[in-house]
Amino acid sequence: MESINKIGRRKAAVARIYLKNGKGNISINGRDYKEYFPWPHMQYHIENPLDLTNSRKSFDIKINVKGGGFKGQAEAIKLGISRALVEVSEDNKGALKENKLLTRDARVVERKSSSRVTLSTSPCMCAGPRSTTTPTSATRARRWSSTCSPGSCATSIRSLSTPATS
Repeated sequence: MESINKIGRRKAAVARIYLKNGKGNISINGRDYKEYFPWPHMQYHIENPLDLTNSRKSFDIKINVKGGGFKGQAEAIKLGISRALVEVSEDNKGALKENKLLTRDARVVERKSSSRVTLSTSPCMCAGPRSTTTPTSATRARRWSSTCSPGSCATSIRSLSTPATS
């Protein structure tokens, strides 16, 4: 069997997987996977698709991963290995799909918008009307009334947007 190349992605992490017949060696960016991920719960993400398909000692896997954090990288590797095992044998697809290992988790961090204020840090309505321009730190400090704290005022945007319960 020649080498099988697959890609797994999660958040900002991208993992390129190279799977070929071998003895079960797994290397990530030139290091052993247990050295790269010293935490057992991260190693579980990498071993899980191999354990479900009973192919732990059947393949050597070389992995190049970039971007994101450790959790995103581990989940990107898990998806890439799962995709490669399906290409090896379609029989593996049932077990992997049943455990949701072939589904890409498309959730990413929502981009920051400079013109909007989140509800948890919304200004008091008692501090006066908000300006339509982008606030500076000085105007942001003046928005809070001396009697209110962020999110606790009875007239905050959050309290106005939620229905009153009686």
